[in-house]
Amino acid sequence: GALKTDSAQLGGATFCVHLSIVETSSSSSSERVLWSKRTRLGRVGRGCVVFEEVKWCPTQYLLNTSLVIEIQDYALGLDPENPETVYKAKLTHDTTRPEAVLSYVANVLRHPEKDEHLHRLRPKEVMRVGMQAVGRPCTGPRGELLLKFWPSWDPDTVPFTQRWIENRGDG
Repeated sequence: GALKTDSAQLGGATFCVHLSIVETSSSSSSERVLWSKRTRLGRVGRGCVVFEEVKWCPTQYLLNTSLVIEIQDYALGLDPENPETVYKAKLTHDTTRPEAVLSYVANVLRHPEKDEHLHRLRPKEVMRVGMQAVGRPCTGPRGELLLKFWPSWDPDTVPFTQRWIENRGDG
């Protein structure tokens, strides 16, 4: 994925992406974190910060939950274990909305793209996630994170023939 902002200055060499799957209690407004991963630092590209990492999340965690995405800046925080959040977005489980992650993954599973060897290819299309500035943004009021999602199983145990491989075709 990549973070694009509406600012000419991009101070993202100390940015990472923190992804969390949260479940909201129906009886209260509290959230319980079911899954959480953080990327390594991104690299500054032409007008964006690039994070080229794959994070595996069990699909069942996408049922009736929300995906919380935070862009965090290690340079702003005092605690290296908890960098300060500068952008945030939340994708809900509402399947009627186009950004619903589970719906997107289900569609890819129903209509996989295959190569000449019948390998299932990861989608080339990106999901554009609008990020809202929070805290002390250093790169402008808005950002956009480009993400890719595809069906997956435990990468340590699934046979190669059942994996979704990177789509290196033209496009």
